[in-house]
Amino acid sequence: MRKMKAKIGAMIASAMLAAAMMAMPVGAAEDYTPVAGDNDVTFNKYLIINQGATVPALTFEFELTAGTAIDGDPANDKMAVLAGPVVENNGTITAPTVGTAVFSDADSALTEVATCDRVTLSNGEAYAKEAVTMDFSGVTFDEPGVYRYLLTEKPITGVSAISYDIQCGDTAIAGQRTLDVYVIDKENATTHEHELEVSGYVLHTGIEAPATNSTYGSGDVTSAGTALTDKSDGFVNSLEAYDLIFSKTVSGNQASRDKYFQFTVTLSGAVAGTTYTVSYGDDSNPATVDGNADTNISANPNSATTVIGSAVTQPATLSVETGATSVSHAFYLQDGQSIVIHGIAKGTGYTVVETPEDYKPSVQVGSATATESASATGTVNASTTVAFTNTRDGIIPTGVILSVAPWVIAGIVIIGGIVFFAIRSRKKYEEE
Repeated sequence: MRKMKAKIGAMIASAMLAAAMMAMPVGAAEDYTPVAGDNDVTFNKYLIINQGATVPALTFEFELTAGTAIDGDPANDKMAVLAGPVVENNGTITAPTVGTAVFSDADSALTEVATCDRVTLSNGEAYAKEAVTMDFSGVTFDEPGVYRYLLTEKPITGVSAISYDIQCGDTAIAGQRTLDVYVIDKENATTHEHELEVSGYVLHTGIEAPATNSTYGSGDVTSAGTALTDKSDGFVNSLEAYDLIFSKTVSGNQASRDKYFQFTVTLSGAVAGTTYTVSYGDDSNPATVDGNADTNISANPNSATTVIGSAVTQPATLSVETGATSVSHAFYLQDGQSIVIHGIAKGTGYTVVETPEDYKPSVQVGSATATESASATGTVNASTTVAFTNTRDGIIPTGVILSVAPWVIAGIVIIGGIVFFAIRSRKKYEEE
């Protein structure tokens, strides 16, 4: 009996020890603490325009959405791709927020590409650049891996003159890039615990899974990996814009060559806030078309001019006011002069009207046949010339009295003398 009790006691003790061991936590299975993204991830927005034009007032918007997951393929050295996490806010799923690229005439246009800017210019082009910020601080990543998003540029409604940079997406989309967020496992140097770190953000044009030996940082490629060849730093768009050139010619023997004629130019269907530059002379840039007109005109400059009652300074720019879609202004030209308005977006409407004078007007648009009119209306789809000609002729009659009066007087004197001497000779003859 005593042996039986001892055996039962041993069994109970073993069971209690086993239960106690089962209740003990296992320290090697701790989870990662999720890590949040950065709030200042940036990419660049480039806008190519014509030299001589001001930067247009345009705002570009972007959208960031979760990408598609891709399984890893170790046999072909391909990493797995995870769909980028999104945020649920009041039942609405949103991705990290993306700012806008806002351009205006206050921006400077560069004619030579600055260091590190990934843009290519053709002859006669310039460009402006804006940085766009993405905020990832509202999302967290809970495992190491490559998290994918799609960054899409939204088309600007009502502006057809913009050529969008299309990459790696449907051609119906204005422009698209792939954004991969790299999250790594990193050992804490102090605690020696493993934790997560967002090590980089890579914007590129491809949609394939990255290679396991690919590098995504800047600098030279080492033997440890292969560089991503499709990296991008943003979007490159161009604005298709042209010049409007209007000129003045007078003809006829009664036409004044120093008379100033008035023209009213209206641009319609324009983007609010846009500023156009106006050329009156040579700007020493062979890539631009120059005007040839006076910028400062005194009051009543000559007896032939009827349209300038006070001193005039012709405008260097034309600006479309906020909330407006058109702009009008009066200009003045003499014979042989022209004015050029630069940077008019394709599809913008124009009207040029000459103030009536006692001349016979005609106008020629481009190479079309001239018409008897003092106005021209159309759409700027290419650089457009509008040539106005005013004719004033007079028939000068022959036999003007002032031109023959001396000869008439001389003839009267001669005839009078003949008559006088004839009468005198007759009297003398009768007396004899």
